[in-house]
Amino acid sequence: MKKMLMMLGLVAMTACASKSGGSVPVISDLTVTTPVAAGSTTLSGSLQVTDPSGLAGLTLNITLSGGGTSSTLSQAVENATSSVTTATVPVTIILEGAPPAGTYQVTVTADEGGGDSNSLSATLTIQ
Repeated sequence: MKKMLMMLGLVAMTACASKSGGSVPVISDLTVTTPVAAGSTTLSGSLQVTDPSGLAGLTLNITLSGGGTSSTLSQAVENATSSVTTATVPVTIILEGAPPAGTYQVTVTADEGGGDSNSLSATLTIQ
């Protein structure tokens, strides 16, 4: 696996009226589609991200590791605004070249410039 390319979109936005300053985003419900067929170059999943002060400036840091390699990319989430406090974010990871069969770890953190969120990991099996 030489490097990963990533596309992220923000959907299913739910805005809440209450806001408080100084909070960091919290991510939950990380899922990845597994198993993935050998030779596939597209991985998909989703996660939930929440911040009472809004999601403006939200960046996801996604690391895919396994098979003797590790790659991390940071991607700003489109349409993340201060009025959006909770969102489901679908994640599609497009790999440059098919990775070998094995077990991989997908780890995600979120950052709005004020500190990283919690970190969540999911196991991905490529058959």
